[in-house]
Amino acid sequence: FVAQVLIISTGMGSIGDNNSGGLYAYRTAKAGVNMVMRNMALDLKTSEIAVMSVNPGMVLTDFGPGAEMMAKFGSMPVEESVAQLLAICDDVCTMENTGKFWTVKRGAAPMEFAGGF
Repeated sequence: FVAQVLIISTGMGSIGDNNSGGLYAYRTAKAGVNMVMRNMALDLKTSEIAVMSVNPGMVLTDFGPGAEMMAKFGSMPVEESVAQLLAICDDVCTMENTGKFWTVKRGAAPMEFAGGF
């Protein structure tokens, strides 16, 4: 067992994946969260604590435009997102992957976030 820290983030915090602009405060806050994760990953590596950012995917909640609109966008149920986040805890959050940013998507296995930080 490896001690783990998983930090919930979003692709909206990725500088490399920002192709649409806007949402300055939200994007800046999440980019800051990703920087905190990278710092923690470096600082805790010698203590053998794995640290990762994870994007829970587009989840069917009342956040943003509301559940009805999120369903139209193809959001996944909370339970599916949580199951994938737990799979990341069980299978991916290792010292080899410390400092990385992973994502979950509806109907797909968890994967490293393609847009990077």
